[in-house]
Amino acid sequence: MQNVFQPGQQGAAYRSVELREVGLGPKGVAMGHWTLAFRGGLVSWRHSDVVEKARYEVGADGSITSPVGNPSDRPVRAQYDGRTDRIFWVGMWYERVAPGHPDQEGQ
Repeated sequence: MQNVFQPGQQGAAYRSVELREVGLGPKGVAMGHWTLAFRGGLVSWRHSDVVEKARYEVGADGSITSPVGNPSDRPVRAQYDGRTDRIFWVGMWYERVAPGHPDQEGQ
């Protein structure tokens, strides 16, 4: 596997390795995985109870940049690790999920 994220990896979806807050339920804070999905030249980032979408670009060094999730319009710069097929995005690791996995739904 290459150490560069391929823009052609359409339909690739990732979920946070650690459980994070995804909203409030009847018993208080609900925990779940945050997700990233790459489709049609867009990245969709589902974090907490928010979904944001924006275009992304891939650098020759494997970095992924996108303005998603950054109100100052400075792009998020993420790193892809081809050895583990994980992405380090905004301070946390995301792991690849198989096609048809529930974390791919709703992106």
